[in-house]
Amino acid sequence: VDIIFNNEFWKTCVKLLKVCVPLVKVLRLADSEDRPSIGYLHEVMDKAKEAIRDNLKGKKKLYMPVWKMIDKRWTEQLHQPLHAAAYYLNPAIRFSPTFKKDREVLSGLLDCINMLVADSREQDAVSHELDLYDTCYRGMGQPVAVRARTTMRP
Repeated sequence: VDIIFNNEFWKTCVKLLKVCVPLVKVLRLADSEDRPSIGYLHEVMDKAKEAIRDNLKGKKKLYMPVWKMIDKRWTEQLHQPLHAAAYYLNPAIRFSPTFKKDREVLSGLLDCINMLVADSREQDAVSHELDLYDTCYRGMGQPVAVRARTTMRP
């Protein structure tokens, strides 16, 4: 009875929910059979961290310890170059205004190319194709392809 009527207990529960709900959304995506999650995991993890920050009203002393735990787990166990490459190559994300082309993403993409393509000339060809992809050259800029970015699986 003391716990149920304790305001601090309920305030702590609310803070816990503000942290856990965004992370549960990440877990639901990762466990989903509706669509492959690998091309979305990087973005969803970033959005979860932003949601946690926003839920905790941008108070660094509250959200930074949580972010550090998330980053530690992400870096040590979850983040692989393939996640970054899938994020980059997912047209629904790559061509959205919120796309973040940062060092981590480019490094992961290049690591994947190095692992999957042994020949340096083929690597150069892949790099050239990535430039074409980035500029929507050929079919990627066609109206049907633009519409399909968000309606088809990557």
